[in-house]
Amino acid sequence: MWAADSPRMMFELLDLFSAAGLDRVIGDYLGERPTISLRKWVLRRVPADLPRADWHQDGAFLGDDVRSVNVWLALSRCGGESGSPGLDVVPRRVALLPTGTDGAFFTWSVGPGLVDTMVEQRQTDVVRPLFEPGDALLFDDLMLHRTAVGPDMTRDRYAIESWFFAPSTYPADQIPIVF
Repeated sequence: MWAADSPRMMFELLDLFSAAGLDRVIGDYLGERPTISLRKWVLRRVPADLPRADWHQDGAFLGDDVRSVNVWLALSRCGGESGSPGLDVVPRRVALLPTGTDGAFFTWSVGPGLVDTMVEQRQTDVVRPLFEPGDALLFDDLMLHRTAVGPDMTRDRYAIESWFFAPSTYPADQIPIVF
């Protein structure tokens, strides 16, 4: 569900983000006043029985020249050992990786075989942070991540995803809202 489907909640979220200083932090990171994407600002429910989720970097399907920051805000307890799918993340910056190979389900996703090789070669680890409602994770277009899945997932996850872009590299297929 798009945040704009509830104008009152959309404006409350904008006020919350401003009060937390996200306009300044994201603007400093991007080097210009951020815009938020109407199409990528969503309330998302992930079912506990999600069969699979591929690794990805947002820059792989948004374009290699895009500059973005995703604010991922947990609305339910998730990740860690919570029984609700959180996020698996590679906790280091990597360049855009090859997509559509190594067992990837989508042409824009990074195959699990590639991530397994990176872990086996000790190039990185994979972490599954525990999020409490209200916890947020900010990450850019290069962060390698996926929705955590597994047989131990017993509860649905609720989160708000808010994608902010540098206006100078704003993707043409998005709908901008100045922040």
